[in-house]
Amino acid sequence: MRMIDVLIILILCGIVVGPTQANEKEPRRLEPVAYADVRLVDDFWAPRIEINRRVGLRAAFRECEKAGNIGNFRIAAGFETGRHKGSQAYDSDVYKIIEGAAYSLRLRPDPELEAYVDRLIEAIAAAQQKDGYLNTYFTLRSPLLKWQMAPTEHELYCAGHLFEAAVAYQQATGKRKLLEVALRLADNVESVFGPGKRYETSGHQEVELALVRLARATGERRYTDLAQFFLDERGYAHGSERRLPTAEELAREDTVDPMDRRSIWSTRRYRQDHLPVVEQEQAVGHAVRAGYMYTAMADVAAATGNPGYRQALRRLWEDVAERKLYVTGGVGTSQQGDEGFGTPYALPNEKAYCETCAAVANILWNHRMNLLEVDAKYIDVLELGRYNPGT
Repeated sequence: MRMIDVLIILILCGIVVGPTQANEKEPRRLEPVAYADVRLVDDFWAPRIEINRRVGLRAAFRECEKAGNIGNFRIAAGFETGRHKGSQAYDSDVYKIIEGAAYSLRLRPDPELEAYVDRLIEAIAAAQQKDGYLNTYFTLRSPLLKWQMAPTEHELYCAGHLFEAAVAYQQATGKRKLLEVALRLADNVESVFGPGKRYETSGHQEVELALVRLARATGERRYTDLAQFFLDERGYAHGSERRLPTAEELAREDTVDPMDRRSIWSTRRYRQDHLPVVEQEQAVGHAVRAGYMYTAMADVAAATGNPGYRQALRRLWEDVAERKLYVTGGVGTSQQGDEGFGTPYALPNEKAYCETCAAVANILWNHRMNLLEVDAKYIDVLELGRYNPGT
């Protein structure tokens, strides 16, 4: 189980909603009640939230200390010497635990936990480069490849998790240091990607929904615009307005080796980059990436009123809920060994991947769909996954 998974209870503890004022031009939708305004005093969730505060969060930070996730920031900051440890996604684990700590601190003060996080934020801030760039993997291992592998790797994914952690920590404690780090990184991202700049999208979706959250926290609409850019860039040949060839078109291209054709198409589908998002009708590819992308689409639709997003989301939700959802609420099989959505109605027990990360992503998506569409069917799916959170 990855570090993000231990935080599911805290992340979702504020899903109670209230209606917005409807008018003739704007469809009725809901706004979430702040998690700080929710108090759980039952015998099921309340003890688990307290255990997460006393044990879960601290254990997660210890694991990141042992694995090197936190040490990477100290090395990048110059506080320690050594080599980078782990994968490109390692920074994101630290950010997600900080986010979880923020939710916990908002609900119950914990001076020891807050002091630890403050020290960690000092290292994160010191690891940030002068231009705002922040990713310990590329800073320490491959500085010349900074932003060069964003369409296939986890660079923007890590940035997104930082944005979410920074907003949560500022709202919980009033401290802005991590938020200032996030804003500098977001501005660095905006200086590189966007219309008239680099037409590329993220290798693993997350930055999109995080940018919308940053926009809400700061009032800066440009972050929502950037989120929509990353979404709308999917399904197009990077750097142009030409849509990517379909699988059938690739199959007719004699100049492309058959194995390359298969690889190109399957890789695009794996990252949901095979069609423009408004044209996608079937949930394909990596289930976590998909859930984050659909969540971001719902966030952007709520912020902009984009009808194309709403229509696509309804189609995709029906495909998942009616054809690709396990009875436990889990999503994703290992039919092709890809942690992704498989053939409709083919949900084998022995090859059920049903990763907890995918369950969390599906829960977040259904939460946003209920806010957007005001329909209890989304909460039904949310609760199914919430009480059976995968592996």
